[in-house]
Amino acid sequence: MRNNPLILLVISASIAPACNPASDGESDTVTSTDAATTTTIAETENGTATSAGSDATTGAGTDTTTGTGSDATTSAGTDTTTGTGSDATTSAGTDTGADDHGVFPDAEWEYRSPAELGMDPAKLDTFVGYLGGSGVVIKDGYLVKSWGGDTTEIMWASAAKPVLSTMLFFAIDEGRLASVDTPLDELGYWSFQPQDTAMTFRHLADMTGGYARGEGPGQAWAYNDFAIKLYIRTLFERVFDDGSADAATWRSDRLGALQFQDNPGFRAWLGYEDLLYATPRDFARIGWLWLNRGRWGDEHILPQSFFDNHMKPDVANTLPHTSQGGSDYLNIGTYGGESDQTPYGPGIYGFNWWFNDVVEQTGTLTWPDAPPDTFQANGHWNREIVTVIPSLNLVVAAAGAWDLNQNRFSPGDPTWGMNTALALLAEAAGGD
Repeated sequence: MRNNPLILLVISASIAPACNPASDGESDTVTSTDAATTTTIAETENGTATSAGSDATTGAGTDTTTGTGSDATTSAGTDTTTGTGSDATTSAGTDTGADDHGVFPDAEWEYRSPAELGMDPAKLDTFVGYLGGSGVVIKDGYLVKSWGGDTTEIMWASAAKPVLSTMLFFAIDEGRLASVDTPLDELGYWSFQPQDTAMTFRHLADMTGGYARGEGPGQAWAYNDFAIKLYIRTLFERVFDDGSADAATWRSDRLGALQFQDNPGFRAWLGYEDLLYATPRDFARIGWLWLNRGRWGDEHILPQSFFDNHMKPDVANTLPHTSQGGSDYLNIGTYGGESDQTPYGPGIYGFNWWFNDVVEQTGTLTWPDAPPDTFQANGHWNREIVTVIPSLNLVVAAAGAWDLNQNRFSPGDPTWGMNTALALLAEAAGGD
């Protein structure tokens, strides 16, 4: 961790991508191409998606690059999941090995066959066949499966939102913000209406900020792309002073430390700005960083305390769903979707991830047949997905038909295609 002095922001003065574009009557098309694969995704009213194209299932080649090392840094801090307290910004001590989940890639992921790492190749092929599209499976830090062209560049939509929370952690670690509970109003950048002056970065990361809705911060759940754009713009226009989302994010002392292979970047799409484009094999590195709780190689590029405190549901399951409309009075605009896209979230959402916990509406787990510690980021409602399963040392980054194009978003429902997909994945990896 860095020992930067705290910077007091007292003068006045966008990954992550659109949440779920066209969730409310728009019609958008996403096309990703490379020499081997063309995938088209059509997003229509109410989020229904169809896809067409060809998938070329390829075997991954081998390389001899491995990333190894021992971590001698641990971190400690106060858990702030209740909405009060502070994040630790210092770390000390020795690593007990509890967070040692395998190797780390350098310039390329090292390949191992599924069987070498205890996976069932036939069952893994069944999982891949269910999804189609393109993606990668990472097990124990090795690439065990790639298909559809792992060099295919994808616009990750809402699946990239955890990059925002990762950047929030960097801002706190560097002393640019005091904690996740810093009110945006303290930065003096926006002219908030009175009800929004208490809005914090935690509220925006949890979809409880209330911006463009009728309720105040923390009073209701709303999956809200107007608030996400406020989150992005505040981070990259005010908190960081690098000049752009790309310049801030890919610095070598931030996410650039992950040594991305294919040059990910923020770009415009259908009038929306700063949407994250990356290949599956690059985007999987974000999931591997979170699975390892901020560790990369032989050091923590972020203190483990951020992940201990925030890598779990952070929205109370008793929080009501928004019922009051509002206005975009700052003219922020949207990152693709509306200000209220789904009632699901309380009890299972936090810091831009969906977790396998008890769904308030059903009383069952988000994905009943997936390992309990599964969590994921979801783009275009079941299309672009990064799934992390720490108990299986497993990360999957893939764009495909995770719900066989039914495009339902039904946490807690065992018939939901996402539950089926995750059950197939866990079975292939030897999980229960």
